[in-house]
Amino acid sequence: MQLTRLVIFAMLSVMLLGCTSDEQRLAKELESFHGHVASQIQQLKTHINAGRVRNIALLKSYADVLSVQKPELKPIIKALAKDATLEGPIFTSLVSRLHDAKVQIPVAAKSPATARALIDEFNAINTAAKSDYFNMALSDPINVLADMSEGKLASVNSGAGQVSSHTQASGNQLVGNPNYGQWQTDNSGTSFWAWYGQYAFFSSLFSQPVRYADWSRNRRPSYYNDYGYNAYSSPKQKQQYQATEQKVRKKFASEGKKFQSPYAKKTTTNIDFSNTPKVSAPGKFKSAYASKPTHQSGSNNKPYQSSFAKANNQTYTSRTKNTSGSRSYGSGGK
Repeated sequence: MQLTRLVIFAMLSVMLLGCTSDEQRLAKELESFHGHVASQIQQLKTHINAGRVRNIALLKSYADVLSVQKPELKPIIKALAKDATLEGPIFTSLVSRLHDAKVQIPVAAKSPATARALIDEFNAINTAAKSDYFNMALSDPINVLADMSEGKLASVNSGAGQVSSHTQASGNQLVGNPNYGQWQTDNSGTSFWAWYGQYAFFSSLFSQPVRYADWSRNRRPSYYNDYGYNAYSSPKQKQQYQATEQKVRKKFASEGKKFQSPYAKKTTTNIDFSNTPKVSAPGKFKSAYASKPTHQSGSNNKPYQSSFAKANNQTYTSRTKNTSGSRSYGSGGK
């Protein structure tokens, strides 16, 4: 009996040792992925400081010109110009997301499903931190400054498209972008866009708060909403946005109205990025230890191999259902 107990104890010890070993190896891989992304962000920081991101110079130039043209708008111009610096919300958001991802490593290493989600986040941050992608993300604040100049500054948007007067106000390109505000719901159940403090000025440019339902039908083209959502949104932000859309969809259904997703319509506006270098989609971090069978269905069951694959020639795919639109942001994507 005692011998049997010793054998069972030995077997359990081996099993536990094996589990701990896999957990440790997965943790090391996740730490390695974190290191790659941290290096990518450091490279972006270097490019920003050295002025090697083309649209940084353009954003700064537009801000300088508009500050002279419209000195009364200096506070909001200054806030938008921050995106050309390390203090801007686009860059600081990447740093914050990487910190949050690192904190999750110990827990993620214990669960293949959680590890896969964390690997997806590392991939997203890694994509967003590439200088060519960051360059394209700056097109939205640039276009806002161009709108505010009333035609004096050229927009990187080659056509305004057909949109309602309510959504033509300067700043509409930033609606939906978590760097500048968030969706909130009032007492009547209506979802509306609430600007963060330093961007509150934009509220005065709209005749009324931007309601999700109106915006979904008439939103203006933007890099973030059409192409940058996956790379420049944290998992929590994605969950919040999905919840908002579902809430509005249910509200419409209860009122017998037809809801149209903001990403369901064909786009009609050309975005000129002819001077933006073509970029390849980054390789994906994959782990051999995040591929254990689970009872979940869908894409989460795909195997992960331990490698950081080489970049390939995949291209951005618009978030619209119809991809035959003429909008082009260069290569790379969602």
